[in-house]
Amino acid sequence: MKGENRGLALKRGSWWFSRMIQGKRSWVNLETADLADARKKRDVLLSMPRFSARDQMVTMTEKFLGEMLADGIYSRDSFESRGYILGELCRYLGEEQTVQKVTESDLRAWLATMKKRGLAASTIESYCASARAFFRWARDREKLRPDFPAEVLPIGKTGNARAVEEALTREEMRALLKGSKTDHRIRFVMLCGFHLGMRKQEIVEARVSWFDFRRNVTHIHDTPSFRPKDRDRRFVPMNPVVRRWMKLYLRGRKPGEHALMPLIKERTKARYRWDFRKPFDETCQRVGVECNPHLMRHTFASILLEDNAASIFKVAEWLGDGVRVVQRRYAHVRTNDASINVLARRK
Repeated sequence: MKGENRGLALKRGSWWFSRMIQGKRSWVNLETADLADARKKRDVLLSMPRFSARDQMVTMTEKFLGEMLADGIYSRDSFESRGYILGELCRYLGEEQTVQKVTESDLRAWLATMKKRGLAASTIESYCASARAFFRWARDREKLRPDFPAEVLPIGKTGNARAVEEALTREEMRALLKGSKTDHRIRFVMLCGFHLGMRKQEIVEARVSWFDFRRNVTHIHDTPSFRPKDRDRRFVPMNPVVRRWMKLYLRGRKPGEHALMPLIKERTKARYRWDFRKPFDETCQRVGVECNPHLMRHTFASILLEDNAASIFKVAEWLGDGVRVVQRRYAHVRTNDASINVLARRK
């Protein structure tokens, strides 16, 4: 019996596992009061070659962010914002805290602290989403722990899961485009999102020179204050609606001007900024369709794939994403693929 419980200790109603690593004892809360469950979790930890007391939160969050940036999952802006959030979490937990020692109660306390600070609900959702992503990576990729302590953190109602899995219907998209006719700024935003699949920051940073009416394409590329995700420049064809409207909207403008708000000057040395979310949200509310900037991009891809109007390779090229990313996110939308009928054919 003693050998079966090797390394286990019951503390405050929960089983803990200890192990000597390089002369230093490390304790891990197994988050269970059941002995059999604790033995299973201990055995999983023992099978993990990377189980080490040196895996501090600060070190591992830096590694996580570096991998996300290198794999193209995070843009440079996302890398910086997630880095700030995870840095806040590390400072709250303590400089010497390791990934294995973080408990559900630690994260509950962190969540309560954010609420006491009076942070907006959307900000708390972003903080929780970043923490969940990190601990999921620590469990699945790095094998640092067998459990998922961030399960106690709430998932936002309008977070990434909705953007990845859903898209607007064709009728909803048309209603929003029709409702945007009274504001040329929002009309520009929605045409860029729904018809060109552009990201929010790409729409904000778009220059007049990006719209090539001679070749009939939109060329998304670096500017002095902006670089696309993964630094990849790309071309997206303009359909007749976009070409006709953009030609009138940009007539007489200088090539280097910002296409969306040319009168806004640079507010910092490195970056032009203008956030269209308030007028965008007002338009959506007036039309009665819930939408966000990234949902326009997903709608662009979904409609093209639903109608088999473009191959998944073309859609990936126009979005600036890898084929595997597009396949993972949009495979579910191809519900009307007639090729399935071959199973019912007779010889």
